[in-house]
Amino acid sequence: MALAPGKEISLFEPPTDGISSIKFSNYVTPLLVAASWDTYVRIYDTASNTVKAKYQHKAPVLDATFIDEKRVASAGLDHAVKM
Repeated sequence: MALAPGKEISLFEPPTDGISSIKFSNYVTPLLVAASWDTYVRIYDTASNTVKAKYQHKAPVLDATFIDEKRVASAGLDHAVKM
């Protein structure tokens, strides 16, 4: 999903610390995953501006990406990879 030039999205319930990674889904649903130094991974539905899912690492999260339409993988400073 690509945003039109100049278009911004203000997220509902944004991360409370720095965002280390953000990616849009390449699939049909308008999803966005954000990894943050607040130790959480959040998956947003950008069409309805809602948090669809949220899970936590034990330390800041460095990266997150979509594996497929229903799964996200993330890695953090806790030396863990979660899916």
